[in-house]
Amino acid sequence: MLGTAGTLAMGLYQERLGARGYACLVPEPATMDRLVTPAIALVKANRVAEAYAPLAEAARGLVARGARAVVLGCTEIPLGLQAGPALPFPVADTIDALARAAIRWAKPGST
Repeated sequence: MLGTAGTLAMGLYQERLGARGYACLVPEPATMDRLVTPAIALVKANRVAEAYAPLAEAARGLVARGARAVVLGCTEIPLGLQAGPALPFPVADTIDALARAAIRWAKPGST
């Protein structure tokens, strides 16, 4: 699970995924301080391409610790990761997933 420090501290995604049987790994505090938080700041400063390397490193670190996929739990992280080559493991963009679910819900005849 990659996200802002606040999102991860809130545990929103971890709680819901855990209820469905998924164990969630989050970056170590040092990784948040060194890679994730500065990369999010780069995206907010419209330096999106510069955010790719630290975000990819953080995602690879989760996979090295045993993650089989990485959930991108904030709006800036997918933008940063889209600025470079695709990662060699599955990633789930929560904003994209929410938009797709909303479209399915809103389609006429769907319930």
